[in-house]
Amino acid sequence: MRAPKLHQTMLRVADLDTAVRFYSDGFGMSVLEQGEGSVFVGFAGERSGAPIELVSDPDHDGGYSHGTAYGHVAVAVDDVPEVFARLTAMDAGVILPPGIVTSGGPVCAFVTDRDGYAVELVEGRTPASEDTGFDPKNVILGPRDGVRRILHTMLRISDVDAAIRFYVEGLGMTLLERIDIEAKGGVTALFVGYGADAGGRQLELSFYRAATEPYTHGTGFGHVAIGLPDPDALCARLDALGIDHEVTPAGLSVKDPDGHNFLISRG
Repeated sequence: MRAPKLHQTMLRVADLDTAVRFYSDGFGMSVLEQGEGSVFVGFAGERSGAPIELVSDPDHDGGYSHGTAYGHVAVAVDDVPEVFARLTAMDAGVILPPGIVTSGGPVCAFVTDRDGYAVELVEGRTPASEDTGFDPKNVILGPRDGVRRILHTMLRISDVDAAIRFYVEGLGMTLLERIDIEAKGGVTALFVGYGADAGGRQLELSFYRAATEPYTHGTGFGHVAIGLPDPDALCARLDALGIDHEVTPAGLSVKDPDGHNFLISRG
């Protein structure tokens, strides 16, 4: 029986070729799969994380809105400053230049892709210098083994307890790490997934204590896809928890307490 797994994060883009070039030329990702109007990009290998599904609708005119609920995809790279320079030369937007964001953490940077989606760059190797304060046991942003991988997808949440109930009790994930940060008004980051050794297939659920307005959902982020060996058991569990869900031809559709979409299929 296959283990449960996060399959991919789906994002809608204005132009498929432009979006694919950004991730392939900028990050060195490969086209893993493609179909009518969609391309899966990512890194090859079992421990390379959940790919990004880029979807383009030729009948859609213009770009897509982002809202405030969807956060970003995080990618482990060999050299953050080098990849950051390459991406900005490709007209990536700059959110945060390379630096150590949290004490004891790796070098990170944030950019936006050609469609305005935020992407976090994370140093995927242990720093050569011991002066950075880096803690090699810190696994919240993935193992420091030098392997390029898609680490996680970040989604913003408005209630920590409700999120744990949905993701852990409902979807059957494990709470891998909880990080409480006092900066920026206070942030609690929950890292959840189907096992600590899932090769980066994780979600980061971020609760900002200073946020006062409900998060909004744009038209760009589509869903996170999950493969489960027994979706019927999930249906029973969701029913017992009183969580609404819908069976569709594509699979089981369910939303978390903050309205993030999940599409669940067998496998």
